[in-house]
Amino acid sequence: MSEPASFTSSIAARYALAVFEIAQETDQVAELEKNIDVLSEALDVSEDLNAMLKSPLLSRGAQGHAIAAVAAKLGLSDDLSNTLSLMASKRRLFVVPALIGQLRA
Repeated sequence: MSEPASFTSSIAARYALAVFEIAQETDQVAELEKNIDVLSEALDVSEDLNAMLKSPLLSRGAQGHAIAAVAAKLGLSDDLSNTLSLMASKRRLFVVPALIGQLRA
């Protein structure tokens, strides 16, 4: 595995573990699974969403507002929405596809 891919996978694994543990603690694992499917489908059909996740031109704030709006529109749980917002504040939205992969593993 290349270094950038390993870096992305490592970041995704940490966020995936955190969001999964929260879902377990709140007995929301089934809801998380549904949310991941919805988010994955949105990524499959939206070039704009993919571009926003990867854009270095958008500020943290702009990415945060955008991902919050997407999460609300998709009806994602508060826990997943908050995780995505945290990722935006840390400029880590580019790992969302890897996060989905980690949660499905």
